[in-house]
This record gives sequence, C-alpha cells and structure tokens, in this order.
Amino acid sequence: METIPLVMRFIRADMRDRKATELSVPQFRTLAFLDRNPGASLVELSEHL
Repeated sequence: METIPLVMRFIRADMRDRKATELSVPQFRTLAFLDRNPGASLVELSEHL
C-alpha cells in the first residue's frame, strides 16, 4: 500500500512533463477506469472518482 502514493506522484509528475497529452490527472483516471470497466455507468464512474 505504501507504493501507491509513490506511483501516483510519479504519474502526476510525468503527466505534467508531457504537456503534449493535454490530459489532466482526473481525465486520465476517467479514461483508465472506462478502459478497465467497459459499459460502466456514469454513476459508477462518479463513485470511482
């Protein structure tokens, strides 16, 4: 469990460095959730975020 905050910091720092993607962290999390949960409802997505 201690590695999760470290990984999230790494992902955030990497996303800030890659301005070409123009995705915010919440947008990235949304896309990742939808990729892992095809057909998820808006309620499921909002509960995840």
